[in-house]
Amino acid sequence: MKLISGGCSFSADKFCWPVKLAEQKNFEHIQTGVGSCGNDLISRKVLDQLLRIDDYSDVVVGVMWSGHVRKGHIANGPDALKRHKGTQSETSPHHWMNESWIISNPGFFDKYAHEWYKWYFNSTQSLMETFEHVLRLQWYLQQNNIKYFFTTYTSNAFSQDDVNLSYTDPLKKLIDWDKFLPITGCSDWCRKYYPLDFPDINDEHPGKLQHKQFAAEVITPWLKKTYDI
Repeated sequence: MKLISGGCSFSADKFCWPVKLAEQKNFEHIQTGVGSCGNDLISRKVLDQLLRIDDYSDVVVGVMWSGHVRKGHIANGPDALKRHKGTQSETSPHHWMNESWIISNPGFFDKYAHEWYKWYFNSTQSLMETFEHVLRLQWYLQQNNIKYFFTTYTSNAFSQDDVNLSYTDPLKKLIDWDKFLPITGCSDWCRKYYPLDFPDINDEHPGKLQHKQFAAEVITPWLKKTYDI
């Protein structure tokens, strides 16, 4: 079986849940996760891998969606990258498909992020776009009968704070929530069942043991129940 995984830093490190799941299930593993990235890049990078494969019979896709406020832009040349200088993320800019992608988060202190979130960011549009990214990947997976599961890194990934629900609810209703793991978020599950194992108690990123147990206690039973794998 071949596992294609996507996500942010919760899914990108060598000790994270996709690696642990692949080890536990003896899956071949293709990892597309990038630290700090948003759901736009997560969706695009997983889909890009799928488009390179001819036979999906032995493929399972697992995606841990990130915060909807995160966003990626293709940098328009070196001047754009200079404006981005000073970010606290080691993975931004992210180089993919022969382009430099500027990854932005509200907490970043670089010039680009400051201007984007001050003047152009809108919570309603941000959540709308995240649901569109989820749906694009969902529809491709469904159309091609590909086994998959989705989840979120925290319970706030799809936060509806300051959101006009009349724009987002019609999209939300199209998402197949039965394909989401039965948890509120990876970090929330880890904090409930393994609260002492965070590398930094003030940081939501789980540690090695938590990722291992998350794969064994949450993902594996769901895969067995849903797909008998």
